[in-house]
Amino acid sequence: PVASVYKSKEPFFVKDIPASSLKRKDLAVKYGIKRICFIPFEAGVLEFGTADPWQEMPKCPLIPKADLRSGFENLGASYAMFWARQGGDFEVVADYVSDAS
Repeated sequence: PVASVYKSKEPFFVKDIPASSLKRKDLAVKYGIKRICFIPFEAGVLEFGTADPWQEMPKCPLIPKADLRSGFENLGASYAMFWARQGGDFEVVADYVSDAS
């Protein structure tokens, strides 16, 4: 799916990993991943998955890519946490730690 999503710029949702033809499905099953999404992202493809039973591909929040890049490249950041509103509260929905930390 990575190459297809990269070429088409269209997202791809795998709803049933064990029944799929994914090359790494055994690894996903081993770690309890039930659903995987592939979406176009910057100059590549972002893959994310869950053990939760999504019925459809969740909407991926807009990520301020230029600001993140600036933080790492120009300001020396070593990690980032992406907070999103979940109901009435904010929760960390993604994080990244650079190799430099």
